[in-house]
Amino acid sequence: MVYTAGSLALASIEMVVNLPSPKLLEAFARIPLYIDADLVESLPPDQYPRNWQHRPISPETKAIGDRWVKQLRSLVLKVPSVVVPEEFNYLINPTHPDFAKIEIGRPVIYHFDPRLAK
Repeated sequence: MVYTAGSLALASIEMVVNLPSPKLLEAFARIPLYIDADLVESLPPDQYPRNWQHRPISPETKAIGDRWVKQLRSLVLKVPSVVVPEEFNYLINPTHPDFAKIEIGRPVIYHFDPRLAK
């Protein structure tokens, strides 16, 4: 599964909170993706487990992602960010038959603001 974010700001925050060391922020690129909205499935909020925001991720939450990948229901699954629940991450299934429909932009070196490493 490929984890992406709906904005560069959200991707930055997700990286800062999930990396084991701030030193790892020194070598990144951003890669824009263009995905047709018809290829994106949104999980209705009433299907989230009660503990979906817990860390570490609960077995119930993992099971949702595992089922989605195996069932090949959609190329992309839109889910709320645990870090910023009002924004969304997009999970991409690279084994889905529609994977080639993603337009992948050119990688661009991305420099995190050094204050984020504090």
